Amino acid sequence: MGTHLVRLHFSPFTHGNYDLRNGNFSVLANGVSVLSNFGADFTVTKEFLLTVDKAELEILFWPTSDSSFAFVNAIEVFSAPKDFFVDDGGIALISPGGIQEFKQNISSQILETVHRVNVGGPRLTPFNDTLWRSCVALNTLYFNIYINGLTAYKDVDLSVLSFHQLASPYYIDFVVRTAKDSGVVRISVGPSELNPLRKNAILNGVEIMRMVNFVASPRRANKKSIWILVVSVVGGFFALIFLVILAVLKCRKSKRKRPRGGSAAWTSHGAIYEGTALASPGPYGYYDLKIPFADIQSATSNFDKNLVVGTGGFGMVYKGVLRDNTKVAVKRCMPGSRQGLPEFQTEITVLSRIRHCHLVSLVGFCEEQSEMILVYEYVEKGPLRHHLYGSSLPPLSWKQRLEICIGAARGLHYLHTGSAQGIIHRDVKSTNILLDENYVAKVADFGLSKSGPCLNESHVSTGVKGSFGYLDPEYFRRQQLTDKSDVYSFGVVLLEVLCARPVVDPLLVGEQVNLAEWVMEWQKKGMIDEIVDHRLIGQIKPSSLKKFFETAQKCVAECSVDRPTMGDVLWNLEHAYRLQTNQKQEQQMLLQMMWERLRLFLRFHRDMVA
Repeated sequence: MGTHLVRLHFSPFTHGNYDLRNGNFSVLANGVSVLSNFGADFTVTKEFLLTVDKAELEILFWPTSDSSFAFVNAIEVFSAPKDFFVDDGGIALISPGGIQEFKQNISSQILETVHRVNVGGPRLTPFNDTLWRSCVALNTLYFNIYINGLTAYKDVDLSVLSFHQLASPYYIDFVVRTAKDSGVVRISVGPSELNPLRKNAILNGVEIMRMVNFVASPRRANKKSIWILVVSVVGGFFALIFLVILAVLKCRKSKRKRPRGGSAAWTSHGAIYEGTALASPGPYGYYDLKIPFADIQSATSNFDKNLVVGTGGFGMVYKGVLRDNTKVAVKRCMPGSRQGLPEFQTEITVLSRIRHCHLVSLVGFCEEQSEMILVYEYVEKGPLRHHLYGSSLPPLSWKQRLEICIGAARGLHYLHTGSAQGIIHRDVKSTNILLDENYVAKVADFGLSKSGPCLNESHVSTGVKGSFGYLDPEYFRRQQLTDKSDVYSFGVVLLEVLCARPVVDPLLVGEQVNLAEWVMEWQKKGMIDEIVDHRLIGQIKPSSLKKFFETAQKCVAECSVDRPTMGDVLWNLEHAYRLQTNQKQEQQMLLQMMWERLRLFLRFHRDMVA
């Protein structure tokens, strides 16, 4: 109950045959239409203020036609202070006919934020505003307030209005009725007649809100539509009972016919027997992601060996083209094998509920004829490792490597923080970071992923899984998994990017075998420059290298408590990128380093003389 600020976020995207930009729908808040025939061609946020007089707030998204659909990407709800609206009268209603008193309570209206202006200040975005608001910029104390040429408030004295109050902004509400379709409200402040010589009027911000239900009230459903609804519900209920009875009879019949000792294969709605194809969506709602086996055979030319682009623990990866000309990567488990069953389940579960520009997207899957096939977006340039060593590909520049690391860090940061528990990847390595045609990094292979610990837990107890050389030593010893395990693995990737050598090289001896141990030995000698990829000589600015290495060093700390979060890693990598691309800042740091060395030299010389 009470007054609430509600934000609806719409960010349309295309996926398969769906284009969210074609959606057309209405939105109702507690039965009142706040958006009508709405569609989003680009990212937009709609904000409303409304007072709720019951224990729940109901927001309904209703397609405008049978062929349309509705969507929303995120909903935010904030509680407003109890005295946010002043309903004791005295609010001015400003209309073309003059000024009069507004007779209704503002708190009974639904207000839509139309404009928010930070007067005299910079543009505010959700990233630099405490309430995640967006304000456009506008390039001692008596004054007047004018709206549409009329004096809305005369002789404002803020020293009196804010006396003995906390240091919080003072605001005044007005109700403005504009001419139809004019779309113009003129707001200005000017000197008061009490002291016309002191031109000290101020205005820090303006919020313009549209009264939703002041403009139009919701239509009531007629009796005919109510009867149609009742008949539909009753008919659907009896049809559902009939289908349940048929399903029970069919299950009993199939149990009698089922042979003993059959091998089961996982499907999106349970275990089925080999040779059984799934035709219903199942309880997990993955029906839209299912791709017929015949379509996958066609896309890969019946799994032509010439189209193999990689192999992994799960199976072969083929390049393919679907019927709609979408390029895909098809990962096929060995037929009849159940070795990849947990990974198959996890991959579908994780990728069906997350989407990020730095995470590989799942296009679909197939489980027909005992197959376990995953279909992803095709990432043109392949694994990061192939661009670092072991291939004839041209070397990546230092700037490219920084951009790739930043992209991968953003993807992992989203995994860790994008849901209440977060998701731990558990297999972060350079072969699981793919590069698209523009060298944009995308984290892949979520088969070993685990949900993070609950709010009252510090870790997840689980068996050790991952790749040798990237494994968090603390996780390996204690079998306690946290998001800091991903941070350790990513730190090894950072060292791999810097040095361009395998994480584990059995042909070497001693501490040289393990990349992380080898790098730390050189760090103790103060000779980090000696282990940097020789193809980067002359490219890396010292300050950028220093920040990058410090970040990687913290990531591979022995104890998880000494490692940064992925958000901190991302911030430091972005700082290293800025140091690399900002010439002026680099020169300042070089001068500072030279001055420090000169100071140490003078101190040493003075001590020698003494």
